[in-house]
Amino acid sequence: MTDIVIYTNPKVVDHKRDRAEYICFWEMGRLPKDIKIGDRVFFAYGGLVMGSFRVKEITRDDDGAGELEWSPYTWRYLDPPVRSKPFRGFRYRWWNNGN
Repeated sequence: MTDIVIYTNPKVVDHKRDRAEYICFWEMGRLPKDIKIGDRVFFAYGGLVMGSFRVKEITRDDDGAGELEWSPYTWRYLDPPVRSKPFRGFRYRWWNNGN
């Protein structure tokens, strides 16, 4: 499992989570090497990892860039949230599955 974390602002997460009639996506300049359909994309903001979506589709370009797609219905809050300092790009999930 190759879950990743993206640090952003709460408005972006709300926009992705509240668009129930659409498929949402995240364009990336570099996709994680081993990410697969079914892995999770966690979102952090305000110093906390708050929740995640399940990856539904992956589009890869020849240069390593691409796009992850998911349905807003797959949003799952992380309880309790995990602390995170702000960062750019993505990071691999660093906490255990017990949380």
